[in-house]
Amino acid sequence: MSYKIQNREDIESAIVKINNIISSLIDEDCINSYTGKLSSNSIQNLIYFRHGNDCSRDINAFIDIILRSCAIAESRSPGAGSISAIVFSFLMKDFKKGYSNKQRLKNIAQKRDFILDYGKSTSLALRRPSFRDIKSIFKKYELNNDIEKEIIKNIKKSDIFTNFEVDRSFRENSSVTNNGGHYLKIESSQLQTLGLKEWKRKEVNTIMIDGVVESVSQINHFLQKAADSKESFLIICKEASDEVLQTINLNFARGTVDLVILCTGYSVDYHHLFKDISYIFDCDYINIKMGDTISTHINKLTFNIESVEIYPSYLKIFSHGNNKNRISRYINDIHSIKNKIGNDNIEDYNKIISSIGKRVRFLSSSTVSVSIGKKDISQDGQIISKLNRFFRSFPDMGHTGIIDMKKCRDSLSREICKKTERTVFTQREIFQSLVTSFRIYESIIKAEKVFTIKD
Repeated sequence: MSYKIQNREDIESAIVKINNIISSLIDEDCINSYTGKLSSNSIQNLIYFRHGNDCSRDINAFIDIILRSCAIAESRSPGAGSISAIVFSFLMKDFKKGYSNKQRLKNIAQKRDFILDYGKSTSLALRRPSFRDIKSIFKKYELNNDIEKEIIKNIKKSDIFTNFEVDRSFRENSSVTNNGGHYLKIESSQLQTLGLKEWKRKEVNTIMIDGVVESVSQINHFLQKAADSKESFLIICKEASDEVLQTINLNFARGTVDLVILCTGYSVDYHHLFKDISYIFDCDYINIKMGDTISTHINKLTFNIESVEIYPSYLKIFSHGNNKNRISRYINDIHSIKNKIGNDNIEDYNKIISSIGKRVRFLSSSTVSVSIGKKDISQDGQIISKLNRFFRSFPDMGHTGIIDMKKCRDSLSREICKKTERTVFTQREIFQSLVTSFRIYESIIKAEKVFTIKD
């Protein structure tokens, strides 16, 4: 095995090629050779380019730097990935070969000052969004009039607890459905075993156990209370032994108790479930790892859920909504985790981001499902990704405000508006793009060596 260390001239040639590639992907839509569909997403197109072309290793190394950075930017603020590529291309316009290390560092300092000044100037165009702003942004997607009116109506009624989900429909026309409650995708082995389609109850006595229910004796008082009171009961735990599951199933089938047990397992998707539910209902749970014993705590930690709907593959719970402000702050804290976690491993980072998204969706007390039909997709193949970005930007609109680029007269603002075909952006979207694009620029301009491994 041998190693080849590229010299500075080769690196600069690769930088020129990279800049040309990025500029081309930003300026033109691309056809995906795998799907045959037109894509206007420059980052998605760069991914296709990376895997569909046999580029040199040094070019691929720079592409990977750009893709990694833009993917993280997009996860932190919807739309920031593509804008980062646009700003990076803008910063690279005056790149020239042959500069000394001293001159390169001077150029980096100048670009840093430019980014800081630009960020300050865009703050002058910052304001809180009105419903008219959101409506005008949405109308640019040019959906069917009926579905457009229905979505806008739901947007007007929405708050921070409303979650919008956009999916493809196999029907001709698009549709909108409203689902209340806290929704969680989780399988109910009890309903599946007994062949039941649903379990819907009001005022459900609930206990959460962050651990394993190993024997019936641990929950004997709970079972006895369920049998005596004839009320509805729910146990949510990590895991339960076969003895416990069989006993509950048998007594449920006989009608002795109206009790369902849900086992979350150890998936990362349910890692914070007990804590999240405790925030919704202002309650506590049995934590076996912390030394809690089930039999001792089961009575005093039982709490009431207003309404519970359990299906073979998902759960919906409904709260009184008295803790909205507290849950709102909790959701904000969860969102802020994105800025605190490391990104050394992009796969692990994306898993954490996905987990955060699922937690926020569960904590949201209502969900609006938008199913995009064939007719709307035929008019714009990118409509689903565009709408997803639009709805994901809602928290940023509310927390940081929007920047109206029509009020910015500088060349970079005009470039961003032209390339994105938009004039309104969230402040977080722009600031995240500025930080990401400068970091990419700095990394590539400073590059001295690219290692090539040859077998």
